[in-house]
Amino acid sequence: MFVENHFQKDVYEIMRRDYLKTLTKDELRRSRVHCQEILSRFDSMPAHDRNQFIATEIMGWSFRPENPHYYITQEGYLRMEAFQPAEDLASAFLVFEYILIEDKTVLMPCGSGNGRYWAVYFEDVFLGVGNTKETVICKTSIIINDAVVMKMNSE
Repeated sequence: MFVENHFQKDVYEIMRRDYLKTLTKDELRRSRVHCQEILSRFDSMPAHDRNQFIATEIMGWSFRPENPHYYITQEGYLRMEAFQPAEDLASAFLVFEYILIEDKTVLMPCGSGNGRYWAVYFEDVFLGVGNTKETVICKTSIIINDAVVMKMNSE
């Protein structure tokens, strides 16, 4: 969700945090199903596009054509190279903290015959899976963000 001015962004962030705390298992299940097409497109994107998608669509940051190497965040400016959640674990954990539902969201290593993979659960509800922590955090952020936006729009 893109919000243009800082006052609107601040209000949106307060509301988003409140709605995040009230999400239910059913709302997250619906969003997981609702996001399948977006997640499929996300999987086929190159890393640069994935990073930009997370920055603009999930984190709500923007950038201006006259200064295309920086994101405009709620706190100021951030170089695009400094935020690469699809590739960099530190950036991915910024996203995870942004979408974290405390005491309910878990990043968990799992194993199979094909090796280790990572999953995110909300309580006992499976939200996403990926070969890397970065991938599963990004994909889960899309689902949780969708659930928050759907909940905000329904009220």
